[in-house]
Amino acid sequence: MPILTALSALLRRKRPPVETQAPAETPDERVLGLLGQTLIEEGFLVVKVDGRLRLASGIELQAEFLECAELSNGNVRTATRIVASHAQHFPKGLPEYQHSAGRSAEASIVDGFRTWSRMDLATLEDALRAQPQDSTLMEIKVPATQDGMARTRRVVLGPTAHYVLKDESVQDEEHPFCPCCLVTQSIEAFQPILQSDETVGIRLFASIDADGEIAADCRINGEDYPKGVESLVEYVRKWPRKPGLEYRKQYVVVRSVDADPSSPPLVAGEASVGA
Repeated sequence: MPILTALSALLRRKRPPVETQAPAETPDERVLGLLGQTLIEEGFLVVKVDGRLRLASGIELQAEFLECAELSNGNVRTATRIVASHAQHFPKGLPEYQHSAGRSAEASIVDGFRTWSRMDLATLEDALRAQPQDSTLMEIKVPATQDGMARTRRVVLGPTAHYVLKDESVQDEEHPFCPCCLVTQSIEAFQPILQSDETVGIRLFASIDADGEIAADCRINGEDYPKGVESLVEYVRKWPRKPGLEYRKQYVVVRSVDADPSSPPLVAGEASVGA
């Protein structure tokens, strides 16, 4: 009996609480949180679901931390990667990289995400709308082939970033820069994309500095596209020379849409443009 009494008392004794610590955030979880915070500040409705961010449009976002490096001026350079997907329109996901710099890693990452939201995400959202809010539309009728049906390819020309040092002594271009230029001036390079049925995101960047050195970058779904780079370089050669740096940048989405039966047929490569 004394043994049973002692055992009963032992079982009734309060055990000291076990201290537990929440698992530390991984770099990817941290940047996903920064992406969500940035998008909320930009006016988006954001919900976190199964390690992704879901927007009201149905677009889901994943974020990946890639690199952080200190610069000689004391700033920090970062690289991240966002994959945007939509269950119906681009289920495979459209990846794109964000490169930025700032006084800290967090400031740099947020700056990259903010730029991405105002250019890339604005374009992706417009790609889902019948009438875009921030982009220009160009539709290309692709005739039927022996192994496929006729289709309409919609090119969503997103907002542009254009920097140039104004100089009244420099003659303006015959056709001033507009949202269509980066694509239409390189249209031959993108024929394989326009003739396909794949949904893609295209990054376009072209620049020339005060010394006349040309730089260009073209990526399709985050991967380098050399044909696009070659066309962009030739496009830059047509720009009027200005005394300082000039660059032009844009994100474009290309996808197939149901053809409008009331729209007259167009020959391959011809486009109808609407805002």
